[in-house]
Amino acid sequence: MFDSLMQKTFIVHSDRGIFMLRSMQIFPEKEELSGILTDVPEYHKIYLNDKSGKYKYTKKATQMLQEVHVYTKLDSSSRIEMNVNIPFKDITRMEVIERDKGKSTGVTILAVVGITIGTMAVITAIAAALKESCPFISVYDGSEYVLQGETFGGAIYPSLAREDYVPLPSAAIGPEVKVMVSNELKERQFTDMANLLLAEHAPGQQVLISPAGELMLVSNPVSAKTAVLNNSRDMLQMVTDLDNTACAFNDTSAGTPVNRLVLRFDHALEEGNLGLQLSLRNAYWLEYTFQELTKHFGDRYNQWVGQQKQKPGEQIIQWQEAQHMPLTISIKNGDGWKELLKLKTIGPLMNRDLVIPIKHLPENGGPIEIAFSTGFMFWELDQVKMVEIEPLPASAMRTLKPSAAVDEEGKNVMNSLKEADGKFLEQPEPGKRAYLTYKVPGYSPSKAYSAFLHSRGYYEPIRDYQGPADIGFLNRMKDPGGFTAFSMDEYKRVAQSAYLAAKKQ
Repeated sequence: MFDSLMQKTFIVHSDRGIFMLRSMQIFPEKEELSGILTDVPEYHKIYLNDKSGKYKYTKKATQMLQEVHVYTKLDSSSRIEMNVNIPFKDITRMEVIERDKGKSTGVTILAVVGITIGTMAVITAIAAALKESCPFISVYDGSEYVLQGETFGGAIYPSLAREDYVPLPSAAIGPEVKVMVSNELKERQFTDMANLLLAEHAPGQQVLISPAGELMLVSNPVSAKTAVLNNSRDMLQMVTDLDNTACAFNDTSAGTPVNRLVLRFDHALEEGNLGLQLSLRNAYWLEYTFQELTKHFGDRYNQWVGQQKQKPGEQIIQWQEAQHMPLTISIKNGDGWKELLKLKTIGPLMNRDLVIPIKHLPENGGPIEIAFSTGFMFWELDQVKMVEIEPLPASAMRTLKPSAAVDEEGKNVMNSLKEADGKFLEQPEPGKRAYLTYKVPGYSPSKAYSAFLHSRGYYEPIRDYQGPADIGFLNRMKDPGGFTAFSMDEYKRVAQSAYLAAKKQ
């Protein structure tokens, strides 16, 4: 991946202007990229100058497909022919341009928004151009469709089809709510149902949803007093504020690829049930390393996928759990550590806010310890709060089925989405979209509402690998923890490649 990344043309968008970054280098150990600012040549201005949003290009302008657009701030002294260092934390957006295979002259822009701080954040954001992904969920905010996240992440076979609940904080809620379900990447998507869960509550109240679909009023958030990764690294600042500075579970010094974060809360919440309010996502690194794993099947990949489809979903989930792919959440009480939940993958595109009810509280009161455990760089945990939770009364909840559903060509697809009946909305290629409208009976502008999409389905990545399978490598991936160990080893390999490449300059 590093070699292919170095062949890309980086265009920097900043408050100082737009530049091309010549002699670009990535320094994982410093968490920055560097290069020399130069003028953008005319043949790399097609995307910059096209104000129509259609992004047409000719076969003679294929250099456009090598562009990576980086949005950041630059020092006030930055100028042409000057070497600059750009910290990963200052990158707010990256765009990778790809050809839209559905149209002979179209270009698809893949936007990676809100890059989180992490040693491999920039590299893995570029890898996202080739990532598998679940369906993208967007809502109409009154002027345009705004991305909210992904649904049923990791359900890559029919046997893994599952339900998911995506918060829709940007939705314009009125007499109707509009949602878009889209296929933006290299996969086939199958959505069985898509209901809107609408919570009515008082202004100023916050409603979150649990992974099981329980709507909860949350209040009185309390931060942890300590947060320690692998008994040695202080992560309190990383998980206290919602600021894209996440705990990335990327400690290479612990001697194990399984990273464990332990938080301690003083028991300051005296009334009501307790829960954990989380803001988190999967890391792009998980997507990258899983794709690297599948590459080792070579031209046997499709045969392997066929075999996977024949396996019970429980067997595949057991392998995922043996590789520490879920985020395991536990609580400590007098009997030791008790597991609260194994959180399934949710996708890396955006943070998801959710609530986890806390069970097995210590009987003697006092501090509460919560542990989060996962494989190397599989998750990014941005914020953790302990909150009081109260189930939303049934009278304040509504489940709305779509009143209208059309695809990108205006074709009615309602029958595919009304019920979880095995009749799937099929979106077999990038560019396929479904526009859903939900009527809100009794809507009142004086009331506050929160919306969530309850969907069910699965998706299938599209891959065309060549060459022989690496049987030895694949056999190691069958072992418990084999994939987790590969994740950390690959991280070290890529970081070392970057370091050696930089020393040659």
